[in-house]
Amino acid sequence: MVQDASFGSKPEADDFEGGFASARAALWPDELRAREKLESAHRAASTASHASQARLAAALAVCSYAVHFTDFRGLVTWCERFASTEGVTTEDSAGELYVLGARLALPTLGQGLFDDPALDVAAAGLFSGLKSEKALHDDERLALAKLLVEYYLLRHNAHGFQRLILMAVPWLEHAQPMARGVWWLMQANAEQQLGSAEVAESCVALAREIADRHELVAVQMVLRVESLRAALQAQDLDQAERLLQQIRPLALRLRPGYHRSAMHLEAMDALLRGNPARALSLLELLLAVCDDTEVPQRDRGAYRVYMAYAKLELGDLPGALEALAQARLGQSGAQLQMAECIERLVRAAHALTSGAPDLNEQLRAALGNAAAMKYPMFFSAQPRLAASLVQAAFSAGIETAFVTAAVRKRRLAPPDPLREEWPWTLKLRALGSFTIEREGRVVAFDGKSQKKPLELLKALVAMGGESVPREVLALTLWPDASADAMKNFDVTLSRLRKLVDVDGALVLAEGKLALSRRLVWWDVVAFEACCARLQSALHAPDAGATVRTMAAELFTLYRDKLFGDEPALAWSASPRERLALKFSRAVSDVGAWLEARALWREAIDAYERGLAQQMLAEPLYRGLMRCHMALNEPAEALVAYRRCRDLLSILLSVKPSPETEALHQHIRAA
Repeated sequence: MVQDASFGSKPEADDFEGGFASARAALWPDELRAREKLESAHRAASTASHASQARLAAALAVCSYAVHFTDFRGLVTWCERFASTEGVTTEDSAGELYVLGARLALPTLGQGLFDDPALDVAAAGLFSGLKSEKALHDDERLALAKLLVEYYLLRHNAHGFQRLILMAVPWLEHAQPMARGVWWLMQANAEQQLGSAEVAESCVALAREIADRHELVAVQMVLRVESLRAALQAQDLDQAERLLQQIRPLALRLRPGYHRSAMHLEAMDALLRGNPARALSLLELLLAVCDDTEVPQRDRGAYRVYMAYAKLELGDLPGALEALAQARLGQSGAQLQMAECIERLVRAAHALTSGAPDLNEQLRAALGNAAAMKYPMFFSAQPRLAASLVQAAFSAGIETAFVTAAVRKRRLAPPDPLREEWPWTLKLRALGSFTIEREGRVVAFDGKSQKKPLELLKALVAMGGESVPREVLALTLWPDASADAMKNFDVTLSRLRKLVDVDGALVLAEGKLALSRRLVWWDVVAFEACCARLQSALHAPDAGATVRTMAAELFTLYRDKLFGDEPALAWSASPRERLALKFSRAVSDVGAWLEARALWREAIDAYERGLAQQMLAEPLYRGLMRCHMALNEPAEALVAYRRCRDLLSILLSVKPSPETEALHQHIRAA
């Protein structure tokens, strides 16, 4: 080890001691001022050839960057100064803890390797020193402990983290507000990863209380930014806009380094709203701020990835790939592998949107890599693009288990919201016996207490499932208790939510109840949409394949009348009849379309399948009679007539319509 030189002259020693002490005091409230003091202290130490003092100044400066992580101007110089004194010893036990803290901080600042075994030694020494060192202020202990927490997160060391949290409790009592506010924010983040979500919420509440009481704008900014992140992850764009309106005035009072996260999330918001041009403009400004504050290249990677996403959506694949090449700068290990994985996904997405012939090969490479990386959050700010990739993967049978898990984790809505094959969180079938599937498994309900909540769900489905007024549902289910109907509705809805057990599946907004189109598929709305698409296909030229596909979907969806064999209630009778009539008309239209093309056997099959569900649909019998006559099968045509006549007589006590009788007479005459 290199031994330290003499202290030099007394004035120079005083210059160092004063500057170093002032920097320690300013570490939390103003790290830029702290680094100015350290510059003077380092100059004094260097002039006096006092290497240990120079090392302490450099160590404290390096720690200051990692504690705040906002302004990195001068970072490279300070890291070089710290490295140049490697091997210098000091007798200052408190200062030596800053040396250990700086070693832990270097990889976080992009100046070292995360897998360096020396980090483990430094962490053990820092923990021991924090436990026993008496010469540190509580503010300083929290700053150094924050660096140690970052190390525990890196190593996924929950045990070490909990030990440190308990040790830090008395330090919080006398620490200054900024130190306490930042500590609670840091602990909340660490608790989410290593501890308890409930404890994390408590930490956020403590940070908010301190920030509001002491007007800590930087902490208030972080709190709102984290709320914005949660809103964007939930795709709650209304809440995101409210938070952005709160963030923008706060940003005016903070240095540029504090703006980065908010600007990044605002770009994410623009992508979610389908405005890639605005996202690109925000990201260009963000990268300019990074230049101004000398953010390490490695920490700009996420911003450049989002720039690639924006350029991809604007159709600029070369620009997207160039942004990703820039994102790889300074990356290594898992971060570099992730950047390469994202590039494969970008290429696959471009292949999808451009109709490239090698789409399936691109999908296999991209999603296979994403599955290996356990990365289901691809294109997190572009859920529609992610869903399109997933749907293409399902169609081609590529990584189906992985993309199914991704859909359910992220609650991705499919490009076609009526597609039954999508791995919906919740599926409701009401055309036939009423069934509920949660994540692919049928849920059984047999308790008496579940009857009314399920009746509410059935009524909601029967009425369309979207924007049904709360008052209508309440008075429908409790017509004899109008005074208490709204109260009964609220209680029953709460019970139904617990029964369904899918957060967000039932949405009550502005007095109207709806099923979430992102989470829930229900056959009634899918059936009605299928009927509408079928009508469009029937009147389109050269739509033979589409008509057949839509007809097959029609028969799959309409398994039986609404709620099957359950007795019709006052509120279900009308929807049941309406849907049955819509089915009969759709089958009749398909049959007529097939007859017009002389596809008699196909038409017969369609009519028979329709009658299997609607045995009293007289137009379908007439279709059968026409087809059999066209095939010169008068006996079969007469059999169809008798089936119609007998069922109408037995079940409804009515005769066939004049139109049916006229067709019957025509057959007999032929």
